[in-house]
Order: sequence, then C-alpha cells, then structure tokens
Amino acid sequence: MRKLPATIPGGFAPDAPRPADRGPVWMRIAARGSHGLFYLVLLATPIVGLLAFYVGDPWGDIHSLSKPVFIVLISVHALAALFHQYWLRDGTLKRMLSPGR
Repeated sequence: MRKLPATIPGGFAPDAPRPADRGPVWMRIAARGSHGLFYLVLLATPIVGLLAFYVGDPWGDIHSLSKPVFIVLISVHALAALFHQYWLRDGTLKRMLSPGR
C-alpha cells in the first residue's frame, strides 16, 4: 500500500511506463478501465475491511468479494499481456517488465 501512489498514473514514479498511444481505441479504453478498476479495488479493499471489522456484517460481505475480483483482474491482465506478447508482438510485455528502458 505504501508504494501504491508511486504506481498510480501521474504518480511519483518518473520511470513508470506511459500508457500506449497506439492500437485500437477499444483496447486503450479497456486498458485504462482495467487499470482504474485495479487501483479502485486496491484502495477500497483495506477500507472496507476496516469497516467490516468495526461496523459489521454488510461490510464483511462486500469485503469478501474483493478476492474473486482480484483473481479475475489478475487473470485478465496476464492474458492481455500474453496476447500483446505472442499475438500482437508490440513490445507491451517488455515495457511492463522493464520500465524506463
């Protein structure tokens, strides 16, 4: 959680890769949406967890949904990276693994 602000687009990491400005519009929208959802879930999960601990049941039910949401997001993210690497061959995976180079 401490490093999260450094990875948020426009955050504090000057060597973070910039979003790709090429490719179909739907792909850029999907990338922005999925990354935004990642950050939203990363920030909301501990907050909702605290609410579940101090307030009770309804928040606990909401908090328990974060695990399957993370599994789906991570799976889609990994599949998209492999799609870029082996189908499109556009260097996106290399940009993800070695930012700033």
